[in-house]
Amino acid sequence: MKITVATCASFIAVLSITPRAWAAAPDYSAYYLYFGEDPVSADPAWGGLDTQGFAHTDSHWFITQKGYWAAPTVWRIPVEYDLGDVQINTAGVTTRTIPSNLYTQGFRWFGDPCTHRIDGIDYLLVPMGSDLFVPQWYRLAVFRADAGMAFVTAAPFGGSPWCSVDSNGKLYGSDPTNVSTWREYSVNWQQLVQSGTLAVQQTGTGTLYREDGVTVEQLPFLKGAEVTSDGRLLYSLVDQFHVFDASSGRRVRRSVEGSGPFRLDLGEFDFAQGFGIWDLEGTASPHPG
Repeated sequence: MKITVATCASFIAVLSITPRAWAAAPDYSAYYLYFGEDPVSADPAWGGLDTQGFAHTDSHWFITQKGYWAAPTVWRIPVEYDLGDVQINTAGVTTRTIPSNLYTQGFRWFGDPCTHRIDGIDYLLVPMGSDLFVPQWYRLAVFRADAGMAFVTAAPFGGSPWCSVDSNGKLYGSDPTNVSTWREYSVNWQQLVQSGTLAVQQTGTGTLYREDGVTVEQLPFLKGAEVTSDGRLLYSLVDQFHVFDASSGRRVRRSVEGSGPFRLDLGEFDFAQGFGIWDLEGTASPHPG
């Protein structure tokens, strides 16, 4: 099995991480092995400086753009497509901009999204905020994840520029800057299905620690984060990946630039802006998996 981490930059970097087992090692170490980049030197229409993050259902990628020069946009791309070749007029690719009433209210950008399936229905959850960057100006928008990508509702989300949902339906977020904790939320998913309204309630927090398990870590500017589906690991992206054990909050690994089994190499003028994790093995994706 390979886990594919797609990072947003002015190029596409799809890093395949092949799980390996080491005797007497914690099982989290199986998540880290650099495999390569694919595609290389591509220039898709969804790429560039305003790309914010990735999410997926079983059949599609979802990629958000902040909207520096246009309204914030979500791309829906079939998994079997080469991400490096996608353009605005590619058949089978659909896009959805932020609802006009929310845009006129001052919501100017989309963050790093996530998806969740309830009763066989896939939903796309997208953090959105204003250029004021204050908590009361953040919302979590909900769209249907089908081809129509209809807007459903939105609810306050405490200033988080990213979201993630584990297999138990627990929702995660955090502050955008100087991050030393993450937040956990409960969601009334059945209410979303039945009435189209979103009820989000914070239920707890977790503290991020450095490798010694004592010193509190503080991430200066979080570009994106994702909790693995089993809820055991929190991947976060600053200049590199920082991976935390979700039960203890202790950092268990961070990526490096240049060499090593777990690395993220960016060019001189490139930077990572968001990411998504997807096991592509067994899918029709042309990318490693």
